[in-house]
Amino acid sequence: ADVNIADGQSSGTLVVDGLNSVLSSTTPFASSWGTNSGNTAVATFSNSASGTFSGLGLAVLGGAATLNILNSAQLTLGSLAAGGSPGSATININGGTLNSTGGAGLAGNSFVNYQSGSFNATGGITTSNTASISVASGAVVRTGGLTMNDTSLINLNGGLIDHYTGGTPISTIRGY
Repeated sequence: ADVNIADGQSSGTLVVDGLNSVLSSTTPFASSWGTNSGNTAVATFSNSASGTFSGLGLAVLGGAATLNILNSAQLTLGSLAAGGSPGSATININGGTLNSTGGAGLAGNSFVNYQSGSFNATGGITTSNTASISVASGAVVRTGGLTMNDTSLINLNGGLIDHYTGGTPISTIRGY
């Protein structure tokens, strides 16, 4: 079944904490967190917990969602859609791992705060509107392509590795 948090309800909180704590949903439909205007979701994976979802939508229709991946926790997604108009999604990675095997789309007022751990988007990252990614010193984003519009931002105090095969040319990335 899908794991929906504050998807039509005003607020919701999810905590997956500790070694051997696992939350998975492999239905063909994405789980939705903080979907609509007035909905607020907070989800935290911490202390070696893990999660797997076929897809995840954060605040895609105007809501608010915060996703924390901390202290050796791991979250693996088939795809990620964060933010919308006027949705606000915040993803904090501090010592955990976020893997998106498909595309990772960041739109609206979405923000990725990547301090340490691992952030991998093998299907590529697409940003639009005022979406932003902040990569701390020592952290490295690994992606299969990068597409940004002129109002989104990536702040690279760390690094970016674009493993493209015909994806985003390096000259395009330099232009961002």
